[in-house]
Amino acid sequence: MWCYEIGINGLQLDNQHKALGFASIVYNSNTNCIDGTKNNPNHDNRNAALRGLYEKYGDNVTADQVQFVFQKYPVKKPTSFYKALDGGNTKDWANALGNFCAEGGGIYWRRWLEGQIAMGNITYKDLLDLPMYSMYEFWCIIGGQKDALFDKDTNGVITVNPDGLKKFKKWAKNPVTKHGKTNTNETLRQVLNSIDSSLVSKIENETFTPITKKEIAYIVADGDIYTCEQKNDVSFAAYNKNDYELALSAGKSALKLAKNNKQLGAAYYNIGMAHMAMKHYARAKKCFEKSLAYNKTNAAKKQMDIAQQNQSERRDKSGKYATGVLAVAALAYGGRKYYLRQQQKKYYGRNGR
Repeated sequence: MWCYEIGINGLQLDNQHKALGFASIVYNSNTNCIDGTKNNPNHDNRNAALRGLYEKYGDNVTADQVQFVFQKYPVKKPTSFYKALDGGNTKDWANALGNFCAEGGGIYWRRWLEGQIAMGNITYKDLLDLPMYSMYEFWCIIGGQKDALFDKDTNGVITVNPDGLKKFKKWAKNPVTKHGKTNTNETLRQVLNSIDSSLVSKIENETFTPITKKEIAYIVADGDIYTCEQKNDVSFAAYNKNDYELALSAGKSALKLAKNNKQLGAAYYNIGMAHMAMKHYARAKKCFEKSLAYNKTNAAKKQMDIAQQNQSERRDKSGKYATGVLAVAALAYGGRKYYLRQQQKKYYGRNGR
């Protein structure tokens, strides 16, 4: 799920229904569903940074790059949905989604449907054989009010209304329109078959592969849990993607988190590589020198020599350029003096006035 790739401590997307429900929630709400937006610049900055990543790299965005964005702009105002995800069960997700219906009518049934899908109460087959746009018809049939799908107790706690699922199952057997007529729209299955006949079988038979712990970009509301090694990994990955600003920033973060000489050496090496790519040869050389001081490696020694050579070549070129400028200036000055002298001879004779 690369719309907004996020991982939460305790969150296990260990089946297709959870994955589909969660992907739909995040797609429809972006990070509004995990971080409050009122007077919260982190939210806007995070969204801008994430959108920039996807615009630049498309499907090649790495989990490390996204992880860095969330580390730079962490969750400051965790929502009730975020708290339900963080160690909560899927039913808690579904209940908490009732708090994210500010847009009104159309969003009520979407939030409810996403929760039911995540819990497995509504299956792929239920979706594939429904006519297109028919969920709106169902919404109208059950009254078009939030309490038809979500209940609120005397303490203001919102939970899923169990009667909504019973009504849906009954209606899904004969998904008529809000006027009680047969719905003649194409089903989702038919639409998918018209695009690619293999899509339906892929959806029905694909085995979901759970995300491993190593691949998840963990997010916490109350602090940074990233390690020096993770930051160095982000720096290395960004360097390989030619994103040298990110590589430099992540390398500096790794430096602050370093706890031993090996980690310090790796952080200085990554910072040096970013400086090299940006043609900051003097800075790169200093970083490689520090890297060698903490952890002697052949790679750091080789890069230090390259940085030294590039720095010397740049100085040589700069010196030649400066000499050339002076030479041109001298020629121009001499030419001007010669011209004035010739003019003087022309009008006043060889010896002037």
